[in-house]
Amino acid sequence: MIAKDFQEATATRIVDLFRQGHNRVLLADEVGLGKTIVAKTVVEKTGVWRKENNDPDYVVVYICSNTGIANQNCSKLGIAKENRVSISEGRLSMQHLLLAETESRTNVRLIPMTPATSFQIKSGAGTAHERALAYLIIDYSGMCGSYSEELSFFMRTYFIEKPDSWQWYLDYEKWRIDQLPDKRSYLKRMKEELQNYMKEDLVSEIKSVCRKIRKHWDELPDNARLHDILSWQEQKDLINKIRYCFAEISLGMLNPDLVIMDEFQRFKDLIEVDENDHSDGALLSKKFLKDNTDSCVLLLSATPYKPYSTLTELTNGEETHLQGFMRVMDFLINGKQENDRFHTVWEAYSEHLSEIRGDNLSVLIASKNEAEHELYGHMCRTERRDSGIINTEKARAMSIDNLSAANVSSYIELQTFMYKMGIGNFPIEYVKSAPFLMSFMNYKVKDKIDGAMAGKKYPIDASYRNKLIHNMPMSFLRRSEINEYKPLPDTNARLNTLFDEVFSKGEDRKGYPELLLWIPPANKYYKAGSRSIFEQCEGYSKTLVFSSWEMVPRVIATLTSYEAERLVNRRIGNKSVEQQSYYVLPEEADFDDEVDPKKNKRGKTRFLIREQRELVDYPSVWLAEKYDYKAYYGQELFKIRKDIKQLIKEDIDKVAKETGIPTGSLGAKQLLSLLIYMDASISEEECELPERLPSDEDIDTLANMAIAAPAVCLYRALEEVDDLDLRIELARSCCDKSFVSMFNRPESRSIMDAVFEGRRGSSEEKHYEQVFIYCADGNFQSMIDEYKFALGVTGEDFIEAINDSFLQTSNLPYVSQEYYKASFTDKPMKRAPRLRVHFAAGYFDAKTSDKTIQRVNNVRNAFNSPFRPFVLATTSVGQEGLDFHLYSRKVVHWNLPNNPIDLEQREGRINRYMCHAIRQNVAANEDEPDWNDKFDATREKYGANSSEMIPYWCLPEDYPYKYQIERIVPMYPFSQDKTKYDRLINVLALYRLTLGQPRQEEMISILQREDLSSEQMEELFFDLSPYSRKQKNKSS
Repeated sequence: MIAKDFQEATATRIVDLFRQGHNRVLLADEVGLGKTIVAKTVVEKTGVWRKENNDPDYVVVYICSNTGIANQNCSKLGIAKENRVSISEGRLSMQHLLLAETESRTNVRLIPMTPATSFQIKSGAGTAHERALAYLIIDYSGMCGSYSEELSFFMRTYFIEKPDSWQWYLDYEKWRIDQLPDKRSYLKRMKEELQNYMKEDLVSEIKSVCRKIRKHWDELPDNARLHDILSWQEQKDLINKIRYCFAEISLGMLNPDLVIMDEFQRFKDLIEVDENDHSDGALLSKKFLKDNTDSCVLLLSATPYKPYSTLTELTNGEETHLQGFMRVMDFLINGKQENDRFHTVWEAYSEHLSEIRGDNLSVLIASKNEAEHELYGHMCRTERRDSGIINTEKARAMSIDNLSAANVSSYIELQTFMYKMGIGNFPIEYVKSAPFLMSFMNYKVKDKIDGAMAGKKYPIDASYRNKLIHNMPMSFLRRSEINEYKPLPDTNARLNTLFDEVFSKGEDRKGYPELLLWIPPANKYYKAGSRSIFEQCEGYSKTLVFSSWEMVPRVIATLTSYEAERLVNRRIGNKSVEQQSYYVLPEEADFDDEVDPKKNKRGKTRFLIREQRELVDYPSVWLAEKYDYKAYYGQELFKIRKDIKQLIKEDIDKVAKETGIPTGSLGAKQLLSLLIYMDASISEEECELPERLPSDEDIDTLANMAIAAPAVCLYRALEEVDDLDLRIELARSCCDKSFVSMFNRPESRSIMDAVFEGRRGSSEEKHYEQVFIYCADGNFQSMIDEYKFALGVTGEDFIEAINDSFLQTSNLPYVSQEYYKASFTDKPMKRAPRLRVHFAAGYFDAKTSDKTIQRVNNVRNAFNSPFRPFVLATTSVGQEGLDFHLYSRKVVHWNLPNNPIDLEQREGRINRYMCHAIRQNVAANEDEPDWNDKFDATREKYGANSSEMIPYWCLPEDYPYKYQIERIVPMYPFSQDKTKYDRLINVLALYRLTLGQPRQEEMISILQREDLSSEQMEELFFDLSPYSRKQKNKSS
């Protein structure tokens, strides 16, 4: 993406500050305004500056808080993929080899780092690759003498039981070293670096351990378990000393020109480091920040310090807004004299602000302008102050009708039990937040209940325990009821509200979203007719849910997916054996050790069998050329089908006339042969004649294929790929990997059965016809073109993005009433029942592992695509730095945050560049078929005299909105939710005026008392936007 005008202005200002000697600059643009694109432009401009200084090497280090953000943003920083170090290889102790590898390929490099993969040197024992590389370098250096075999055994650790597995890691790292063009120089330098960094006491400690291993060699087990001669803690300590040594070597070799610290607020500990601190973070801080005057440092954060501190937070001893603000400014400002001047100016401004009088602001404004000048020398911030795109109508108390008796019963059940057992009170917030708490929660209160059930508080017999469990029907899911696809008991008003929203169950019900496999495109190329489920769901959007509790994403992911399946299942009259029950295996199987549920997956029967799969995968050039969406834009689908059918029929009649081949009904295999023949005719290649030509009904199928067959549409979407063979193969492979697999999933098959029951193509031999009709009804070409436009990628990158956007159906366990009851007997169930996850997903796992990282990336990519999941529930882990905006314009605040800024952060996940709401409005209000033309027309009408923020980020207040970002806050009636929400909104309106002030709540009260006009408030806001200041200078 090319920077827009306001982003370009900011990047230019930042590099100007670098050139002037300010090597630390903060970019604090409001959430969602594209700080990463500004950073990309800074990378480009700093590279040009380095070239002007005859510096041939250009190294950029990108540091962010987690791998999800790193994977999302590294590709956006404008450095070619081959010049970027993979984040999975970002271990600091291995950077020396990575630097040597990239140095041999290019003089421009991007090195991403995260705390989890790069900085954690003193926890765990590193990865096997890390230990293998360290061993090879130490062994080559000869520093440990004759202890090569013993050192290898030690570095292997018991994590790698088989010697052959360890040897594989050694061989792989040795192969990497062997591939270096100047292997000898690298090894020589590493030997010298080891001699400098590996102190004698560490070498002695390594040799001492090796001597122990040699002494007990014959007694040691093959699995490298050393616990009898060395505790695991001692092993870890020594391994981490070695890792730390290699980390220091890597840092010594790493001399970045530009360091980018994304979501900078996560690294506040790095800017205040004690000289005697030798922790992992201190190592980095001293290298990149404290002792670094050569590298330029760009800090990215919409909230570099806590923007607002409540009185509660002040009394809790947390870092206040003022403390954070001053800490950041002290870090940014180099030199005592400059720092003293800033503090003097700021104290004067604070004093004038505290004495504010609405009838006389002149002195305050002068003081504010001076403070603004000081800030602008070190930071930039662009904001948008539009509210038109945010719809708050659903931020309201839920109707009392939404509260069933079961809502209250679930609380009474749990509270009654805890009262009887004398174990305290049950938290009411849990009951408000989730249903079936005994099935999903894993908090301390659950441990208390389990302990009481087990008789740890008072002796309890089996019959009484069973009675207690039986008396909590609203607190458990029952496996037997799930298995029969029964409706869930209405025990939680918030979940009921969510179901109304995502399944259009309310009074304004619109379509059946459970039947959708992708979001209806905003810019539909034609009208598919009232029978189309996509037409019925026009304007549908994904929903992002934020909760304070980790159990809520699991509850929403499982129960929303179950409800989607149940709604589909009830629409199927003639159910297959697999569709008659939720679980393939009977309940008794949960007690059996011999049964592996992974080997008994439901839905073994594929929807598309082999010949049909090959037909769906085939990107026919002949058919692709029959349909041009621009020529038919806005017309009725049935008319387009009629025209395309006539064009196909003319070609078929011509072949019949030339060859005399008879017509007849064709199956998938014969249709594929026909398409291969017709494509060969276009390229004038020889090809075997088809046995028969298509019947009139078959030509209907070919017309649907020409309009919307996935492979054909992908071929058309790849128009920029000049190599015809590559274009065809990309379309074919993507269709097979992604779309055929999608239609072959059990939940997709049920959807097709529900949609097409009793209709043409419902027989198993004709499933491919259902696929083509479904894709035509769903404006498949429009959907895939919109996805390409929204991503801003082309060719193979686009195909890779599509393949990465499908989330495999997974499942999550829950505690059923049956499972819980059995857990207290002498025959417990061997496994907890599970619920499938597909329509909705959860983004909540905080553990850092390769598997978790991959799953998190998959969830993010899938939610940012038109495909399922349509609901994403997350905790604060999804609140900062991640994009969820491409297909979502609904954000649910399941629990209100304590700090109002968190509300902005959450909504900033979907209120971003070309978000779903923006695209839906632009598509609805402009008649041009092409997306670029639509945005150009909108820009000309509404944004000619403003920055390019319009129309890509926001639209003017007088814009004819058809769609808006919906803020949904399901508040309980008669609760404190409404009071809390009103307080958050009041603070959001004024908190920007309290920047750098000590007691912000009190300051807001003063400002409210003065009742300032909007013009006065505008004068008092700090303007740190380079674009805005430039425009003001032009007009003055």
